[in-house]
Amino acid sequence: MKNKHILILVIFSGIFFLGLSFAAANELQKDNIEKLRWIESASPENDAKKAIERNDFRLKAVYGYSIEIPGVSPEDQAKARNFYGIDVISGTSDSLVDKEHARLNKLAIEYAEKYNHYILRYKNME
Repeated sequence: MKNKHILILVIFSGIFFLGLSFAAANELQKDNIEKLRWIESASPENDAKKAIERNDFRLKAVYGYSIEIPGVSPEDQAKARNFYGIDVISGTSDSLVDKEHARLNKLAIEYAEKYNHYILRYKNME
């Protein structure tokens, strides 16, 4: 009888902690969506100009399967990362929670690609 009560306690504890982990994951994803809201009104060209004025030539990167630098070919990613440095856009992910997160993540990738092209064009003119 005692073992039955322990088993029931273990099962309910597992369900409780599983629920907590799902709730925490959901909150984290909502947080990622909020971190990306700024991208809707951002101007990659203006932001790149401001970065250049500060002598900040880091390229924008996004979280995916690995950290990716949009606008840089796969074979040049490591070289660009080492030469320019990177600034990863917070909230990006390859684990998208819903359509809104997917939409904002896509905008972040497009933003980073335009931003990086501007920085790379500027650096190639020097």
